Amino acid sequence: MHFPFRTLLYGVALAALAATAGSAQTALEPVIPPEWQGPAPVVSEHCSGCGQSSCCCPSAGALGAGTGRGGNFVAGAEFLLVRPNFSDTAAFVRGVQAPDLSTIATHPETIDFEYEPAFRVYGGYRLDNGWGEVRVTYARLTGEREEDGVITAPNQFFVDPFEAIVGQVTVIDPSNRLFMQTLPGAFAPPGVPVPVADRIDTIAEVEVNVWDLELRRSVPLDSSAWGVEWSAGVRLAEVDQFYSSLVTAGGAQVAFGDYNVDFFGAGPRTGFSLERRGSFWAVFASGHGSLPLGTYDVEFTASRFGITAAQTQSVVRIIPITEAEVGARVSPLANVNLSAGWLFQSWFDLGTSGGRYAGFFSEQDDSNIMSFDGLFLRGEATF
Repeated sequence: MHFPFRTLLYGVALAALAATAGSAQTALEPVIPPEWQGPAPVVSEHCSGCGQSSCCCPSAGALGAGTGRGGNFVAGAEFLLVRPNFSDTAAFVRGVQAPDLSTIATHPETIDFEYEPAFRVYGGYRLDNGWGEVRVTYARLTGEREEDGVITAPNQFFVDPFEAIVGQVTVIDPSNRLFMQTLPGAFAPPGVPVPVADRIDTIAEVEVNVWDLELRRSVPLDSSAWGVEWSAGVRLAEVDQFYSSLVTAGGAQVAFGDYNVDFFGAGPRTGFSLERRGSFWAVFASGHGSLPLGTYDVEFTASRFGITAAQTQSVVRIIPITEAEVGARVSPLANVNLSAGWLFQSWFDLGTSGGRYAGFFSEQDDSNIMSFDGLFLRGEATF
């Protein structure tokens, strides 16, 4: 899959916005009302000079890491080990027909993505006088999986989402116009020879690129043991999904199909986090939601019996996104935080391809969700 260079321009623009917000903040200082200013740093006996977020600046929440005085920069990088999942997980359908043709049993060969490395990086500026932090984040999530099947018995058959048949099967549904006809031969135009395929190879890929620009601000609390933070901003998201199926007979192509979905959009993003602090550690949980509005493009190509059909569609769509993270953090140095935890993401209306499987199988789950879950390891420094 190709790296989306066109969206790199948006990342540059977001970084410029963040820098502009940081430089403009100085001019606002003389008019900040006292009640809007963050509380004064509270120094714990466990650390010196309000250096660790787990024991100093209790009202600053996650923004208290580092010097605790504001007016400084923060940067972080995360190693992710994530796995994508889809509501529609069938790579193709496996079927077995009884020798007397009386029954057919089918089940999907699912696309079981594995945990794969990914990354997320961010940088920001923590404003003076409790204004909070302006942060830019970029994340890249990917997944790839191949599934294949080979005919090993005469009563076995496979069907891909484009209705290409591997092996042979006789239609036994009386309501079907092809009742008691043998597939794939019944699909072919008159006089066209139809080889009996013996193998199917499929591949599924997903690539997600995300840019977030947000203001993060803590909620003043009386207790130094707890931290609460809210955030608001904008999200840019680019999603590329791809599925391909190749049906062969003795290594020669019999049929193929491609299905590609592209989404690119932007919209509001907001979030909330809660943490419980100790002397040099903290445990935390956070949740975020986004509503990017953008273009949803679908391309479909299928070929059988030497005939190729193609279809495209483009619509405007809002993609709701929900995210949650739970984890723990330690502060080994005054300006360094190390965190680990588990993340969960759901991207609605991006979870299905709408395969037909020649009527031999129908999906029972109509949730249509693309999701991610996995491990994150985070390192952060303030300077």
